[in-house]
Amino acid sequence: MWYAIWDTATGRLLSLGTKMDLTPSDLALRGMAVREYRDQPTGVWDPDTREFVNAGAQRKVLSKLEFVRKFTPAERVEIFDFRNRPGLNSEARRNLNRFLEELKIVEVVDLGSTEVQAGLQMLETLGFIAPGRAQEILK
Repeated sequence: MWYAIWDTATGRLLSLGTKMDLTPSDLALRGMAVREYRDQPTGVWDPDTREFVNAGAQRKVLSKLEFVRKFTPAERVEIFDFRNRPGLNSEARRNLNRFLEELKIVEVVDLGSTEVQAGLQMLETLGFIAPGRAQEILK
């Protein structure tokens, strides 16, 4: 039997092996969880799903700084100064504000998430980034 032990708050894999010294209850008290596997797991640990996935299927996760640096300096100025941009209706301002506020509170930016993809498409549609840039940023 193989055991994968991970941090329940972050999903980060802490241990993988054939021996487990603590009970699942003891692990839970320490903020950890365990999953049993009949055979040695293959692939890459995905902290979002808390499972092993094929290496090619792993999501691309960036730090907030890495994500921001995918934008050009001019794009960053336009995006972060959106409140002063004329011609944006109140719904667009609300949606853009919500997207930027959510980016502030996340620990990492998952380029595979529908929220990030929709946010990038919104930036493109509103003219904050050029046509085609959303796809470039996602690569």
